[in-house]
Amino acid sequence: MEGVKALFCDTDYSWVICECLSKKLVYSADNLRAEQGDKSFPLNGVNQGDKGISVNSARTDAEAGSTLMHECLHDRTEGEGDTPSDKYIDEEAKVRVAEERWRIKWGYQ
Repeated sequence: MEGVKALFCDTDYSWVICECLSKKLVYSADNLRAEQGDKSFPLNGVNQGDKGISVNSARTDAEAGSTLMHECLHDRTEGEGDTPSDKYIDEEAKVRVAEERWRIKWGYQ
């Protein structure tokens, strides 16, 4: 976890630890999956709100950091749209763009 914490020492991203991770439990989990109808697909992480964040245990520090960034971004991002589905899609798009900016800044692909 120390390697992951070091990724957020930059003042632009210290909020990840100060505002998000310091208030949540972080779990390491195997085989995180999402179910949609009869389909199942793997997840890197899951933000369970007040219950905490689960991160796939097979992640490197950089991958775990990216996943934690992504899940913490959900706490500060609101989607726009007329339906819950539209709002979710908009929020997910905004989170993915912000996560990718962080990955580019740190040189992670």
